[in-house]
Amino acid sequence: GITLRRDVAKAGWNEGDRVHVRYTLSIDHDMEYVVLQASRIAAAQPAVQHSGYSVVNGVGCYRAVHDTGNAYFFDALPRGTYVIEEDWLLDRPGDYQLGTARLQCVYAPAFQAHTQGETIHVTERKHNTTHQ
Repeated sequence: GITLRRDVAKAGWNEGDRVHVRYTLSIDHDMEYVVLQASRIAAAQPAVQHSGYSVVNGVGCYRAVHDTGNAYFFDALPRGTYVIEEDWLLDRPGDYQLGTARLQCVYAPAFQAHTQGETIHVTERKHNTTHQ
């Protein structure tokens, strides 16, 4: 009864880039106490680095920022589709594993959905140096 999709609006990943990430949650019945655990690659820092309460599509949630990702806590989610967006700042090149994102009802863990993991390659930004 629930689905989760992660879309990353970036074709090539380069050191220093800002990456926009969108999570689309679809729920076919009202749910309470739902959490979205959204992982990040090790080379990404959250653009918004503080935790706090916010409103997503008219529904309140608490965003907790952690070293490896963000968690979004909802007291209640009426049936419907919700979009959560966040930006990452890439700070170093390399190959990284982007883990799954998981949407789950806290008190009924059988109600869950997750995304697939993937490997992300971040290329080194070529610095423009001029010699005189």
